[in-house]
Formats: sequence, C-alpha cells, structure tokens
Amino acid sequence: MRRVLNTLIFTTGGSRSTQPFPAAGEVAIDPVTANVDASSIGVQGHIEVNNSAMVDASGEGGGRVVILGGRLVVEGEGTSVKADTLGAQNGRGIDIELTDGLEVRNAGQVTTSTFGTGKGGDITITAPSILMEGDSFEHTPRIASETFSPVMEGMGGAITFHADSLTLNAAAEISTTTFGPANAGAIDINASTLRLIGSDFALTQISANANPLVGDGGAGGDLVIHADSVEIANGAGLTAITYGSGNAGVIDVLARSLTLLGGGIGVTTGLTGNGGAVRIQADTVTMDQMNGFPSFISAVTFGDGQGGSITLDLAGSLRLLNGSSISANTQGANAGGSINIHARDINLDASSSVQCAAVFDINGQQSSGQAGAIALNADTSVLLNGGSSIRTSAPLNNGGNISVAAGSEIRIADSQITTEAGLNGGEILLAAPELTYLLNSKLTAQADTTGSGFGNGGNLTIDPSFLILNNSALISKSSFGNGGNIGIQTDYFFKSASTIDASAPFGLPGTVSVSAPEVDLSGSLIGLPSNLLGAETQLRSDCGVRLTENISSFVVLGRGGLPLEPGGFVPSWLVPPQDERK
Repeated sequence: MRRVLNTLIFTTGGSRSTQPFPAAGEVAIDPVTANVDASSIGVQGHIEVNNSAMVDASGEGGGRVVILGGRLVVEGEGTSVKADTLGAQNGRGIDIELTDGLEVRNAGQVTTSTFGTGKGGDITITAPSILMEGDSFEHTPRIASETFSPVMEGMGGAITFHADSLTLNAAAEISTTTFGPANAGAIDINASTLRLIGSDFALTQISANANPLVGDGGAGGDLVIHADSVEIANGAGLTAITYGSGNAGVIDVLARSLTLLGGGIGVTTGLTGNGGAVRIQADTVTMDQMNGFPSFISAVTFGDGQGGSITLDLAGSLRLLNGSSISANTQGANAGGSINIHARDINLDASSSVQCAAVFDINGQQSSGQAGAIALNADTSVLLNGGSSIRTSAPLNNGGNISVAAGSEIRIADSQITTEAGLNGGEILLAAPELTYLLNSKLTAQADTTGSGFGNGGNLTIDPSFLILNNSALISKSSFGNGGNIGIQTDYFFKSASTIDASAPFGLPGTVSVSAPEVDLSGSLIGLPSNLLGAETQLRSDCGVRLTENISSFVVLGRGGLPLEPGGFVPSWLVPPQDERK
C-alpha cells in the first residue's frame, strides 16, 4: 500500500504519475452495460491520500495527474488531487484508473480549474466502484471542474465516469461550474447503478452550473447519465443552473429504472439566459416522498429567458405519489416551458401534480408570462386520484393547453384538470377510446380570472366511447369575456349530479355539443321502498295459509334437500330390501 501523508507532490506544468506495482494494463469497458473489466491489469496496490496531503500538477500549461492502482482513498480536510490551468495553454487534466475502487471522503477533493485563457483539464475516472461520502453537516467531498477564466475560450473541463456503481452520500458533490464568460464543462456518467442519498442538513448533488461573478456569463454544462438503475433520495438532486446571460445546461437520463424518494431533478435559469431541458428515457419512473420531502422534476425560469422543457419517454409506468410533482414554471415575462410525457400507463395519486404555471417571483410580484403546454400520452391508462391535478395557470396572460390521451381509459377521482388564465383560457383535450370517468372531479378551462374583460373561455373536448360524470363538473366559462365551447364526442353519456357550464354572464355563452343521448342517472334510478317484505307473501298459497293459523310443521327433505321440480315431492331416503341388508 502506498500512503501520501502531510505531503505535497507538486509539478509545474508537467505530469505526475502515481502507480503501485505491478505495472498498469488496459481497462475494457462494455459500451452497452458500462461494466468495467480490469482483469488485464492484475492485482494492484492501495493508495491513500489523506491528512492534508496534496497531489498537485497545476501550472501555466496545466499539468497532468495519472493514478493507476487497485484502490484509491482521498480523505480529509485540505486533502486534494488537482491540476489547475493558470496560463494560456490548455489543461491536461486528471486520469484515474483503478481495478478495485475509489473513495473520496470527508472533504477530500479531486479538481481541475482554469484561471487563465486556456481550457480547463478534464477529469476521467474508471473504477468498478466509486464512493463519495461526507457527513450530515459539512466536510463535503468533491469531484469538480471549474473555470474562472476571463475569456470565453477558457471553458471548464469535462468530468467522465465509468463504473459499475457510483454512490454519493451525505453532502457529496460532483460539479462543473463557470464563474465567468466561458462555458462550464459537461458531466458524463456511465454506470450500472447510480445512487444519491442526501441527509437532513447537507446537500448531496450532481450539478452543472453557470454563476458569473461579474458581467455576462457562459452557458451551464450538460449532465448526461447512462445507467441501469438511478436512485435519488432524501433531498439529493441532479441540477443544471445558470444565473447569467448564458443558457442553462441539459439533463439527459437514460436508465432502465429511475426512482426518486424525496429527491429532485431540476434545471433553473435566472436573468436573461434560457432555461435548460430535462430529458428522461427509461423503462419506469417512480416518484414518492421520504422524510417529508416530496420528489420533483422541474424546469424553473426566474428571469427574462425562455422557460425550460421537460420530456419523459417511458416504456413502462410513471407513478407520482404523495405530493410528487413535475413542473415547468416561469417567474418572468416570457413563456414558461412545456411538459411532454409518454408512458405505458400514468398514475398520479395523493396530491401529486403535473403543472405549467406563471407564478410569483421572489419579490412577491406575479409573473406576466404565458403558461406552457402539457401533453400526456399513455399506451393504456391515465389515473388521477386523491387530490391530484394536471394544471396550467397564467393569471396575467393566456393559459397553456392540456392534452391527455390514453390507449384505453382515463379515470379521474377526487382530482382535477384545469387551465386558468387572466386572458384567454387554454384548451383541454381528453381522448380515450374506451372510457373517461370523472368521480367528484372537474375539468376547468376558465378565462378572464382578473375580470379584465378580454379573455375568452378555453375549449374543452372529450372523446371516449363511454363518458361517465358522477358528482363532477365540466367548466369552460369567462367572467367578462365569452364562454368556451364544450364538445362531448361519445357513444354513451351517463351523468349523475354533475354540472356542464359554458356560461359568460357579460359575454356570449359557449356552446355545449353532445354526440350521444345524455342519460341522467340521478333522475332515472327508482328508489327502493323503506318497509321490509313479509316472508309469507313470497310462499305458495297453501303454505301461507298454514302459517297464518300458527301451525307448526316438520318437513323431511331427504338427500339433496330440493324437490325434483317446482311444486313436486321431495325424494325420501332409499331403503334397501331386507335380503340386501343380511
């Protein structure tokens, strides 16, 4: 085992190679599974860098650090492996190849930075297992690439991982950041399993950010993840944030399963930069709460840039539970982003939501932006239950459209689909070939919520074979403008204690068009009598007469207990002849 304790290993613009014997070989990486085959290297040693030790290849040209071994541990406050670029030459970065694993613990650092005009060095790490772990309060372990360059050419270096498992616990951080006009580097993760586990008091994150200290800022980096399984829990998150004029980066997740348990994925933009995108392609996505933290996928615009978009393309199911949300909101003057979801089946339960809205900014001022659009497409079914919602809202602008399509049925129980606007209401379209069922729920395309007199109600269209409204409402109205149109294209329409409203008290009311006869079940059902039936009224007349005379009776039913025919005799037990009993 090789240990680096209280030591500074330093080269100026050169290379630093740390390698325990025997010599290194080549590492094979499966391009499909991302599994690492390091068997060709043989048995490698153990390297520890701790107790404020440094492996440093910084310089005018940006040196290079190469570490080959079995296991590498970088641990402790002030302990680091770094290669900074200080001049005009491009950085050469850090390469780590291990046959066993990497551990970065308790404020240990693996970093590249650029302070000059040269590009920052890249960080490439290949290992079967990678663990980053701090504590619940501080001592953040980091693998990071940063650029402080004053020119656009000094972009930050990229970070690339190849691993079977990558785990971040308790305040751990992987990040690329630009603090100037140059763009931040990208993060590329290839792993079988990726886990981010937060703590109650510290943030665990993988982030690609743009945060200029002065003047215009560069664009945030992209975050790309390829994994079989991704789990984000207990306040941990994937983020792409820009607070300058540059655009936010893109978060791309390609996985078999994505599980958020009190975790989040979000792109954020402030000032004039445009919002980034969240793109998820997976078999299944499950979102639930943990320790009171609901899960979220979000695209937020704080400034004057365009809102970011969210796209989910799933081969299996999407489940949002216990207050989980997918949202694309704007706090600025421009339009919010859109949400597009495709899955085999979609289930929103227990106050979960999908939302595009113009909301209040940090100063309490209502955003004047237009709400984005929402499109949900399920191969089989869409279910909303327990106070869940699909919603667009723009109090000072036009509402966004909502489209919900299912291959078989749409069921909405104790929930709502709404598009509300200060001006024109958005349109709502529900399409399911078999059934659309509303129970204690409502569809609302309401306009002119501010009473300005300029907004018309949005159109509402429903297209199933069976439409059932049970104590529910279809509303497309305007306070002072014209009402919207409600079109019901169905073969069978059943309505009970429900409302259809396309009114406009001070404008032209909308039209309600129904392609099938309406059946009001509340007026068609027959009430049952409250008195109980007497048993004697259901008996044959002769039996009824005997019962009225208070005469007891004894009946032998025999085998089977039923007569051969109505009104017939009951067969008796078979008695064998005397000679057969001998």
